[in-house]
Amino acid sequence: LDSLVDAVMASVRRRAQRQSVTLTFVRPSMLVEVMGDADELRLALFNVTINGLEAMENGGELTFDLTAEDRHALLAVSDTGAGIPVDIRPRVWDLFFSTKPQGLGLGLHVARSVIASHGGTVALDPPGTGVTFRMRLPLAN
Repeated sequence: LDSLVDAVMASVRRRAQRQSVTLTFVRPSMLVEVMGDADELRLALFNVTINGLEAMENGGELTFDLTAEDRHALLAVSDTGAGIPVDIRPRVWDLFFSTKPQGLGLGLHVARSVIASHGGTVALDPPGTGVTFRMRLPLAN
């Protein structure tokens, strides 16, 4: 997964710089491998990343934290944006739901669907400062 994180970070680096967003990757101490379609997993991670960038138009930090435990890869993507209001948090996964005027409401729905198709889960941390999405995928044997 670390190579997918690197690829997504590289693809958004210029946008992050324009927005004064710092990208940080907390790398695992060991190789974290999962089975699956790399392009689909990259798309899921990209969609979560774009969601974070859109929450920080005027600067902030986007952090990727990759670990492994209990035969699962855990990837947390956290932003320091304004957060997601409590009343809409349950709907962020809904197809075509968006809070943005030009938003299509596809990104988080696609991310969750891709992760689920790979035997994993993605969850939104309880409300607090910013937003953290936690993806959990089975490790490759």
